[in-house]
Amino acid sequence: MKSRLVFCAFFLGLSIFTAKLHTAEAVFTDNEGFFTPVIITKNLYFGMRNDSEVVKLQQALMERGYMSADQITGNFFATTQGAVKSFQVNHSIPATGYVGPLTRSEFALTGEKIYLIGGLGNYSGRSNDVWSTPDGVIWTRETLHAKWDRRVQFGSAFFNNKFFVVGGTPEEGDVNDAFSSRDGVTWLLENNNLPWCNRADFSLIKFNGSLYAIGGAGGCTLGKNKAGSDVWSSVDGKTWNQVLTDAPWGPRHLHAAVVFNEKIWILGGELVNDSVNDVWSSPDGIKWTREVESAPWEPRSRHSVVVFKDQIFLVGGSTSNENGYELFDDVWSSTDGRKWKKVTDSGEFGGREWFGLSTLGDRLILTGGVGENESNHDTERKNDVWSSVDGKTWVQITRHAPWEARESFGLVRIVNP
Repeated sequence: MKSRLVFCAFFLGLSIFTAKLHTAEAVFTDNEGFFTPVIITKNLYFGMRNDSEVVKLQQALMERGYMSADQITGNFFATTQGAVKSFQVNHSIPATGYVGPLTRSEFALTGEKIYLIGGLGNYSGRSNDVWSTPDGVIWTRETLHAKWDRRVQFGSAFFNNKFFVVGGTPEEGDVNDAFSSRDGVTWLLENNNLPWCNRADFSLIKFNGSLYAIGGAGGCTLGKNKAGSDVWSSVDGKTWNQVLTDAPWGPRHLHAAVVFNEKIWILGGELVNDSVNDVWSSPDGIKWTREVESAPWEPRSRHSVVVFKDQIFLVGGSTSNENGYELFDDVWSSTDGRKWKKVTDSGEFGGREWFGLSTLGDRLILTGGVGENESNHDTERKNDVWSSVDGKTWVQITRHAPWEARESFGLVRIVNP
């Protein structure tokens, strides 16, 4: 299902919402630590006795400050149930005291973090702040002003144990610089004049020990309508080599890219002014194969893709047609990149573009972007967070994150930093 919107009008006021079930305001912390991921193999409930999985649960609750060492008994009685309820409240899970799939997944994913980088906000315009979260609920501001200029539509990745921000569009126009950081706080200028044309709306991914920059639109003429079909690679993020001048997928920007089954894949995007729904793959960034000429999902751009549970998941995006502007809230998956299955045609997150999509433990995480306003059906920038264990059913775990509602930001996942 798609939300048809004739025009975009960004919401500039403060909205007051009534909290819903499964929803909580995000908690701001200055120093959120990492906990040992815990895999609980079955559902746990009040009344269980002398159970090794209950011991594992109690140890995890102790590490997180909900129980003490002398309360680890293997028995699931009132003390453990109360600790579970407190944990559930703090993680926006219904406080039932029952340890089901959602609660178990929270314990499993706490060794990871997602970093949100820059973007375009409601009030501040372009930004260069950096935020992190271990669960989509608790957010830490790593820095308010990174060294790179405030920008949107840039490339971001975690490569060689460093974050990278490459290119994009600051206030003065598209750039071709590259910055890196080991912690998201202190940033180093790697190169202020990369060998390619200034550009934005390209894909930046890591593959086979290198970073790859693919396509995009630039401040100088890259090709027809200022879109590029070139491919560049780098082993360090500082020195770049052009591996392909004119890829067969044509001058393209606003596409999505992912690494899957030892290949680079690009999906959809815009050619000139038309959105497309083709799928291409490459084993090296040089030789490209068109896997699908016209996928069953509608032509689109500003969408997101991610590999999750050994499948490619494609979510949301937008297109323009005779009816105006159209936002998508559908989700598709593929086990091979060729055959596609519709997971849902109406995700609970609503029609959305320019958002972030990542995995965290055994869940998908979707956040921010431009979506439909709940009251007047115009569009507005978002700072909510949604979670799904299957791509079909989505739960809003944070209604308003502490960072300003925004679009066109970077979202980078790291594991056990």
